[in-house]
Amino acid sequence: MPIDTAIATLGNSGAGTPVPEAGTKGTYRYTVKFAAPFDKVPIVLATPLQGTNYPQTNIADTFAITITSVTTRDFTVNVNRVDIIGQATQGWDQNLRLQYLTSV
Repeated sequence: MPIDTAIATLGNSGAGTPVPEAGTKGTYRYTVKFAAPFDKVPIVLATPLQGTNYPQTNIADTFAITITSVTTRDFTVNVNRVDIIGQATQGWDQNLRLQYLTSV
């Protein structure tokens, strides 16, 4: 079973679609397209990566992600910045990236 790896740039929170739900804040949805479609729906494992516009290593930005759907052409992921819970600020301005593995 071959495993492929890739990195997608999601961007800042403004590049995503807000996911409004009572009791939550700062969750944004992104769709990541595969380089080529799969013959069947792959298994996807993903993790967020710090944005390239923030080369420093002392940034506290912390993200939680949930893959919400996978097709043969793309997958959708919800991203939430968890280090700002309880503060008035929402979102982020770094060009957040997502590293993902796919396997069929």
